[in-house]
Amino acid sequence: MNVLSFTKLLGFALVIIGIAGFFTGTTLVFFQVDSAQNIFHIVTGILASIAAAREKPQFMLMLIGLLYAFIAVTGLIHFGDIFGITEVNPADNLLHIIIAIGCIFFGLTPQKKETFPSERTSPPDAPTDL
Repeated sequence: MNVLSFTKLLGFALVIIGIAGFFTGTTLVFFQVDSAQNIFHIVTGILASIAAAREKPQFMLMLIGLLYAFIAVTGLIHFGDIFGITEVNPADNLLHIIIAIGCIFFGLTPQKKETFPSERTSPPDAPTDL
């Protein structure tokens, strides 16, 4: 998986999870959800989608990764309480850690520029006027 694919998938998944959280009550599968978490997931998903559309997602991935790492550490240290704004459970903490690791990994991964055969240049020693 490349950087852009990861960023697009992340953006889509976070927006869907955020929207779904509004319709499931307080639990989405194993995860504890509330309005604050749903809004956070939707906003970070939209940011990831915007970054993917601009084809330079590394900075935004690092930002999102650091935000999720901060939330995961806060949830672990404060036993699920995120500054009185929301509550998280161990499944939430694990998900936040996985998102943080993925975002930071792909945020540090250089993006390869794809070239098409017509865009490739000939080697410097090759004759150009054949």
